[in-house]
Amino acid sequence: MRKISRHFLYGLILFLTSCGQVSNEVEALAKNDLALVKYNSANYDEAIILFKEAVESPGISIATKEKIYRNLAHAFSAIESVDSSLHYSEMAANCFEKGSYEFLVNSADVLLLKGEVKNALRLLKKAYIQEPSGIDVNNSLGLIYLGDYGEEFANETKALKYNLKAFQVNKDRPTEDILARNYYYLEDYINAEKHFSNLRNQFPDMLDYPLNLGMIKYHQKNIREANDLFDLIIAADSSYIDLIQDFKDEMED
Repeated sequence: MRKISRHFLYGLILFLTSCGQVSNEVEALAKNDLALVKYNSANYDEAIILFKEAVESPGISIATKEKIYRNLAHAFSAIESVDSSLHYSEMAANCFEKGSYEFLVNSADVLLLKGEVKNALRLLKKAYIQEPSGIDVNNSLGLIYLGDYGEEFANETKALKYNLKAFQVNKDRPTEDILARNYYYLEDYINAEKHFSNLRNQFPDMLDYPLNLGMIKYHQKNIREANDLFDLIIAADSSYIDLIQDFKDEMED
């Protein structure tokens, strides 16, 4: 899952030329923030509606439009609507001059959606030189090296640097989810468990987190605890039966 950006423009608002523009900017940002809450809770359809309402506010700044377009692209990506995600990634890129950090990261998103990972990496490396602490570039690089865009690019050790930075900057559900996965792939089950436990406490209705914790317990040979978690998941949603059984079969091979 892709990380999306939270953006405040209090300084920029001071330079707007009318009270109406200030009001529209504040309202758009407030709606964007509410949409982020929906996104972080995996309510993607509701998030998309709010993001669209926010970006259609008249008189908002280019920087605000770019962030909301980017958020829309990631929300559509989360529901696997590639054409819409591509459209909004291109809209976000077109808000800025070529060669700027924002242009590079959004153009890289377009390339990733088209499957041009090597070209996306080239742009992201340029963006990283400009802003090594940027949430967007660290998130994208972390996902690429985690293998989300092809196993040939997977390097979990390399990914950890970027995913740690993304989490340190944002500390939200998507960045913590990605970081926890990174630790799991590295077989660092202590850190993976810490982050998945935190996510489970914050989002108790999301069954993937007790599932991940059960898998960690299984790796740690705590079979009884693992099965207790698996039973809890299956009781809530029986569609997880095959997934859990496949995991157990793989562990026994």
